[in-house]
Amino acid sequence: MGRPSLSGKLSAQILTEYGPSGLLPSERELATRYGCSRLTLRKALHLLHASGLVSSAPRNGHFFTDAGRESILQTQRTTPTFMLFSMEERLRDPAHTYMIGGAVHQARLSHVNLVLRELADRDSDFDALRGKVEADGYIIAGAAPSALVEALTADGKPCVVLGLLYEQADAPARLCCQQLLLGTTHIYREVGRHLRELHHRKIMVAYTYGESRDIAEVIRSAFSSLPSGEVSIEAFCPPLMRQERTPETLRRAAFDTVRQLNGHTALVVPEGHIYALEIIRQLQCSRIRFPEDISLVIQGCETDWFLDSYQISCVYAEYRDQGMACIRELLRQLNNGRSEAGVRYTPAQYIMRQSTGPAPAAAPDIHPGK
Repeated sequence: MGRPSLSGKLSAQILTEYGPSGLLPSERELATRYGCSRLTLRKALHLLHASGLVSSAPRNGHFFTDAGRESILQTQRTTPTFMLFSMEERLRDPAHTYMIGGAVHQARLSHVNLVLRELADRDSDFDALRGKVEADGYIIAGAAPSALVEALTADGKPCVVLGLLYEQADAPARLCCQQLLLGTTHIYREVGRHLRELHHRKIMVAYTYGESRDIAEVIRSAFSSLPSGEVSIEAFCPPLMRQERTPETLRRAAFDTVRQLNGHTALVVPEGHIYALEIIRQLQCSRIRFPEDISLVIQGCETDWFLDSYQISCVYAEYRDQGMACIRELLRQLNNGRSEAGVRYTPAQYIMRQSTGPAPAAAPDIHPGK
């Protein structure tokens, strides 16, 4: 008896998350999304087919019928309103704006009112930012203070955080929020294994965002079978980044990063945009070849056109999909009638290209000039 009720609950969740868009992912993706077996998923889809809400066609998969979408819209008593808060400085990052664009797109598909608020670094009057909007749920895009989450979730409304909290060490245990993070830990472990197989033993991890500092330790874990004295994994954050993030400070930070190279055979940059592109330019200006002199790995997204142009090995993620996922997550919690806490991961992948190769037989003599 429990299985049919599970199928019924699953079919309701599918309606909530995907009904307005008209399309359904593959059965494999749906089963992974909901953590169920293919058999349970097919029973849920059968309920939707039997109700006339879903149809299917060869090579087109499952999709919602016009009658199904109309039925969904008629049963929605009110249009939910979500508020999205973004830290001011992150709005200069194209990847971040793509993420917000994904949330806006999914909100339109799901008939959700989405209200955006810009949050300055020093803002502490969160009630004033919220204003008179009666929101059904909240989204925080990018790193944010835990005090913001506490203020937003005080009334029991669901909250999704797209990124890390400033006080990451203890915040998730005491805050009622759902974090959506890029699943990069196992990806950077794969990066580390790849560099280990290519016999790299002196690697720099360069970053400008504080939340990236742990990536050096993840890469180091891939070398755990080797004597510690044989491997050097160095994390470097340009001191200049304590200042305001502008295109000029990012360019100077890239200059300082390349100057810091000294016998390194691999450079990992867990972010894209101006910083990563300027590192490529500085390497070229200093006549440092990749991969002949140094192997290069960059984390990027759909806005980083230079990854393809320069055939850069990269940790790649679709930031737009992250934004869409946060709207679906809030709808899921509203449908279930309760707020949830925890961490969920959105996918990323490691793409190996021509910028990574075997470590030089002798440590390269890299001393970039001014």
